[in-house]
Amino acid sequence: MNNTQTKNQLILAGILLSIVLGIIIYAIIKFKTRNQLLKTSSTKTYAIIIDKYVGAKRVDYVKFKFTKNGITYLGHQKYRPDLESVNEGDTCEMIYVTKDPKIYRLLEDEDHLLKIKRQNIIFNDLILN
Repeated sequence: MNNTQTKNQLILAGILLSIVLGIIIYAIIKFKTRNQLLKTSSTKTYAIIIDKYVGAKRVDYVKFKFTKNGITYLGHQKYRPDLESVNEGDTCEMIYVTKDPKIYRLLEDEDHLLKIKRQNIIFNDLILN
């Protein structure tokens, strides 16, 4: 291998490393900004669980919807089916950024489980929660 090829490979490796580091830094900044917005300018509401599914790498998710000013938004978030029971129709506490409802998070309790309120089930004229 001659000097020019080695130099070109080092330049290419440097460019690729810069791109990867740029993506990682962007992701960290975006995550921190999102969390800061949720802490400082969020509104609390309720979401309705509309589906459960297994995503990539066998991670379990809930799909939910919530409404703001007549507009329905859909969201997805991980959950732990081994520790908590979630059913379609259940209601979950959530927060979203007041000026941008596309930034949201379902709320969790101190055990990191979703704050779920069970759907009302009518059984022989009794309402069970």
